[in-house]
Amino acid sequence: MSRREPTPEHPVASTHYFDTSPSATSAPRRVHLDLGDVDIEIETDRGVFSHGRLDTGTELLLRRGGPVHHRPGDHVLDLGCGAGAIALVLARRAPDATVWAVDVNERALELCARNARRLRCDNVRVCAPDAVPGEVRFRDIWSN
Repeated sequence: MSRREPTPEHPVASTHYFDTSPSATSAPRRVHLDLGDVDIEIETDRGVFSHGRLDTGTELLLRRGGPVHHRPGDHVLDLGCGAGAIALVLARRAPDATVWAVDVNERALELCARNARRLRCDNVRVCAPDAVPGEVRFRDIWSN
């Protein structure tokens, strides 16, 4: 994915949520998620997927993605975690499982970790893809 260089007509370089270090100016916004069984508020930011809202696909996945039945010791992956909507809902629904929130975007990882701490989701592990230990085996993989 290439970035457009700034020009006089377009003074800001384009950025994408797949970028490791988004160049978009930070503009945090909170989003309220009420799914019936889970009611949380997460912080989002520019340069991270779905800034300022819960996108329709993620909402549908969280509302209709099926029951979450995990035992202690199970590992669940949120691939491309963004600000953590999926990871945090899974952490609340399966408090005995370890939820891995993985993304290439450093701003997303910071947001997700901050949201997990604020919501006291101690079963969430936030990291870059290559930081997941090789011996971890996932019972479920979620992604939007």
